[in-house]
Amino acid sequence: MERAVIEQFFDAHPQFDRQAWLALARPCVDISFDGEPQSPSDSRFGGEAWVPEGFTWPRTEQDEPYRFLGQFNFSQADGLPAELPTSGLLSLFVDEDEDGFWGDDHFVRGYFWEEDTDFVLTPAPPHPERSTVSVAKRIILSAGLDLPIQHYLEVPWPADKDAVHDAIYEAGLRFRDHILGYPNNDSLGYDPRPQHRDGAEGDWVNLLNIDSDRDLQLYWHDEDKLMVFIEADALRRRDFSWLKSDAG
Repeated sequence: MERAVIEQFFDAHPQFDRQAWLALARPCVDISFDGEPQSPSDSRFGGEAWVPEGFTWPRTEQDEPYRFLGQFNFSQADGLPAELPTSGLLSLFVDEDEDGFWGDDHFVRGYFWEEDTDFVLTPAPPHPERSTVSVAKRIILSAGLDLPIQHYLEVPWPADKDAVHDAIYEAGLRFRDHILGYPNNDSLGYDPRPQHRDGAEGDWVNLLNIDSDRDLQLYWHDEDKLMVFIEADALRRRDFSWLKSDAG
């Protein structure tokens, strides 16, 4: 969400502890849709993957191909949080095997390249039971600010938490799909970040939060949201090989 929108919210509600809430706010990257991709390297969900020639497509333990979820070209956006690369391409793939589960290790696999020379558009390998062809939606990445809006997140909540949450929803503020920031979902009753959920070591941060999308045929937990997490140190090293996820 744009910082100006958050500031306007607190301008309209001077009874709330603005400074306490802004201290909790985290930089994020808002994701919005903008028609079809204009070039192979555009940030997008769906479609074919822009990967190195000869790329080995990830496969499940049952030898079924992962689905290409999308790619993020960080050179196409300005003013992104310092935790993220300023250039390079991150591609994400998801396990659509019938036995796959969004809480499993490697349900989402990530690949990062500093540059995209000698890349080619590559369709997913054929799947024995379903189509691997999907529409493509171009996405725009823009710097934003995220507030915690789930009551169960383990953060130092201000005393007016419940009143602020009610006012946010009454105001119709929409928290977009986003990178970084806080995890957001529709139905879970616990903090989904791995260090809180399953005691995983390290400081895990929200890499991606996306909603279900019928156009893209993406359905998470009865059309809820997918959350992908990465360890903070791995993000600093630009190592996207170990990701955890949840949905709800």
